[in-house]
Amino acid sequence: MVALRKRIRRSLRTVVHNTVAGTEIYPFERIWVRPKHLKDYVGIGIPYRYFGRIRFGTWDQQTKPFQNSWRAQCCRLHWIEGQSWEETGAYRHLAAELANNADGEVDGCRNHEDIVRRYERLDALYELAKARGLPSIGTMIDGRTTERDAILVHVARDGRLLVGSGGAHRLAMAQCLNLDRIPAELGVIHGLAARRLLYRRTEAARCEDWYIG
Repeated sequence: MVALRKRIRRSLRTVVHNTVAGTEIYPFERIWVRPKHLKDYVGIGIPYRYFGRIRFGTWDQQTKPFQNSWRAQCCRLHWIEGQSWEETGAYRHLAAELANNADGEVDGCRNHEDIVRRYERLDALYELAKARGLPSIGTMIDGRTTERDAILVHVARDGRLLVGSGGAHRLAMAQCLNLDRIPAELGVIHGLAARRLLYRRTEAARCEDWYIG
């Protein structure tokens, strides 16, 4: 029975990829999304091995408002209200996550100095995004453009776009700047949303990336 279910789901993926997308979806695929449509984030971690795949289950129902996350709140306080990063509590929040992380590293930071430098880099990126839009950090893998370690986006059963576990500062930045579209990394697609998805090639995406929204 388990093997049969796996074959059915594998067949469903093939049908969806061929008839909806026109090509196979692959892990870490670069897509373009509208920041204003990203309102909720998935409250549980989803393993990388599921990215670029169709997954059933209730993972898309375990969400929280993105604007209530400490990263989004600190970004608004800093870039909109003009508070320093220390005043927003960003250093304290990230230090707390670092202290509770078994790997001893969060967002590329291992100590307070790393945290300060990280937010200095975010300020530099903000100024760049303000002038030119949020740049892609895409890389080529097997001849395809990916956006790994960027803003992570999953697709819920009702077609809504959900924020994943990566790129929260970049997303908050784009929302503070009211950017129209941004590059993102495609994560998991709920099986019930597969038929709802509308992928289309766009000239703005140079006819090489998928656009959702």
